[in-house]
Amino acid sequence: MIGVSPAYFISSRTKRFTARDMAEGLGAVAELGYTAFEPEVFYTEFLDDWVQQGAAQVAKAARDAGLTPSMFVAHCLQEAFCDPRTLESDLGLDEMDKVLDICGHFPETDVVCVALMTFDPGSGMVTGQDYTRWQGWVMEKLGIMHEKVVASGRKLCVEILPGAVIGGIDGLLRIREQLGAPDLGLNFDTGHAHACKENLELIPAKFAGTIYGVHLCDNFGRENMSLAPGKGDVDFASLISSLKHNGFTGSWDVEIICAPELVGQEYAAGFEYISGLLTDSAL
Repeated sequence: MIGVSPAYFISSRTKRFTARDMAEGLGAVAELGYTAFEPEVFYTEFLDDWVQQGAAQVAKAARDAGLTPSMFVAHCLQEAFCDPRTLESDLGLDEMDKVLDICGHFPETDVVCVALMTFDPGSGMVTGQDYTRWQGWVMEKLGIMHEKVVASGRKLCVEILPGAVIGGIDGLLRIREQLGAPDLGLNFDTGHAHACKENLELIPAKFAGTIYGVHLCDNFGRENMSLAPGKGDVDFASLISSLKHNGFTGSWDVEIICAPELVGQEYAAGFEYISGLLTDSAL
């Protein structure tokens, strides 16, 4: 399957897109040739609407359009990891319960994604004690979220933005080892990882079997942009080959941030580029 990440709706409707906005836009996604999409709640203020009626609306629209949900993205929970105050609090835990209620409307996928945004340490000098304390808090909160997700019969993966408190790909590996949770997976956003100066082709090997989703986007490794695949300098041919050889079998979800008037054009180009690589016999 080739799908679209929630960036499709962010580009066409802004980050404040609603469940109704997503439902109304799914037909256009299917017309571009895509067969999958990622339902998402971006802000916690929209959670109740999704629980009460929005999730059912999106699920019906997806069935009508012939689209399969590839994973549920809970970007709304990133607020729970954004600074020391929110990290220490219980923010995100009750919200995860609502996320799992929403996921019940999408039985086709068992993957829940939580994003760790750029961390703001606040003003003043950061000490080693501060850092150690923050790592403890993030591990505890991710551990509770992981337990909730697994108890619901699903899998949890983490999307890492530049500047996240865990410190990148190896930071997530360290935390899941400390938690004793080898099934805590990764949503591999190629644009974020490239901007973090990660070695992209090593990531599929590091998380072999536990990359539960991908956001295929491009940039030049300087800014955290989400360009259409093929419009930066990410070597997607090698990357797709590495993902396949390391057991990735999920949806190949394209992520592009662009002006609203360019959404159709950019996502059509992204679909053509990725589908061409996937059908290359060499891969």
